[in-house]
Amino acid sequence: MALSSRFSDKLVLVLDNFKIEEIKTKRFIGVMNTLNIENALIVVPERDDHLERSSRNVQGFKVIPTAGLNVYDILLHKHIVLLQPCIGQLEERLLS
Repeated sequence: MALSSRFSDKLVLVLDNFKIEEIKTKRFIGVMNTLNIENALIVVPERDDHLERSSRNVQGFKVIPTAGLNVYDILLHKHIVLLQPCIGQLEERLLS
């Protein structure tokens, strides 16, 4: 229900991929500024060490794998950024 609420408010963004080749907080902030997002939960299909480490010192952002998605984090963040492969994983998780 929390995820549906974010979707109906048009606060869910789906990206094909989100790769950061090197661990750089400045690069992460640049991408978020380009997307005009100041607070987001970024859901990835599996752990992404570069993305997690690039974002960990930026207040208002959290990167989690699909398996770790929970209502608390959804409600805590204004935007939800989903990577395309996560959609199938979420459907499977919600239907089981």
